[in-house]
Amino acid sequence: MNRSFDPLTQRRDERAAVIARAEDYYDQGSFFANLSRLVAVRSESHDPQRVPELGAYLRHEIAPMLMEMGFETRIFDNPLPSGAPILVSTRIEGSELPIALVYGHGDVCDPQKGAWRSGVSPFTAMAQGDRIYGRGTADNKAQHLINLRADPAVALVHALASITEARGQILIPEWRPGTLKPDIRAAVAELPVGGGWTDIDHDWGEEGLTPAERAFGWNSFSILAMQSGVPDAPVNAISGKVRATCQLRFVVGTDPADILPDLRRHLDRSGFERVQIAATKAHVFPAARSSPHHAWVRFVARSSTENSGQPPQVLPNLAGSLPKDVFPATVWIPHSYGGCALRNIAGLFWDISSRGGVPA
Repeated sequence: MNRSFDPLTQRRDERAAVIARAEDYYDQGSFFANLSRLVAVRSESHDPQRVPELGAYLRHEIAPMLMEMGFETRIFDNPLPSGAPILVSTRIEGSELPIALVYGHGDVCDPQKGAWRSGVSPFTAMAQGDRIYGRGTADNKAQHLINLRADPAVALVHALASITEARGQILIPEWRPGTLKPDIRAAVAELPVGGGWTDIDHDWGEEGLTPAERAFGWNSFSILAMQSGVPDAPVNAISGKVRATCQLRFVVGTDPADILPDLRRHLDRSGFERVQIAATKAHVFPAARSSPHHAWVRFVARSSTENSGQPPQVLPNLAGSLPKDVFPATVWIPHSYGGCALRNIAGLFWDISSRGGVPA
């Protein structure tokens, strides 16, 4: 099935998804639970004895939320002896982007305990109807909680979205191979790709390439699995952890040893320093490719044509996690498709033995 991608529609969908997630954060009770924790901190600015509480509010509540979002955070002492400390956090996603400045204060005024109903504490958040009562719920703890509360799943989704664009084109420069040369393009030009149950989406992948060039000459990134919380038994709270299993299928020109370091640099450049990455396998096979003009390739192609009565479809490289690199690099025999018919192999062995030497 072919799919067409409309960037404007995609942006609208992403915007709607972000808003829906924010509404869920409130509707499912997570906002109230987190706000209750902030309200419980007696950060009274009028009482000099509460200055330590003001510092604890920044260190133990606000700073951790900001660091989860990838902010660099510093807390400065107030030059006034009776003043509260000041927290400054920055996150730079791109020097060319506009600056968003968010201000908030964590101190509250006199709790006026005598003005509260019996049994109700100004430092215990209480929901009543469509209102939430508690010292600081309106000014200013709820406001900066709304501005700052991070959802790790949303952060990871954006990190993954920075790897490819909407149609699957890889955006990490180091992951884009420079080995799709004219001879490889010519070799795969006539190869059949898709059809029947193996049909592919012609609108997916690197724009400007044919389906065969994408399949045999280019890298592809995919998300194999992703989980946040317990999908089968969700609770009314945002999970503190999210994990995704991803895969990069790569061709010659991409060094397996560079894949994760390249990804790390990309995520750091994009503001996702807190996203952790790790390899799922201890060993990754290097990609391998034989030149279509190699003497052995031409020799085997001629032999196969004589054996089968029709020219073979020569693939410069195969997919799959196999030690294919051993054959052209060590044994000096280009690796061939393992599904060759017995007739072809028997004829090939005959041609090799009857030739009595290495083809030139």
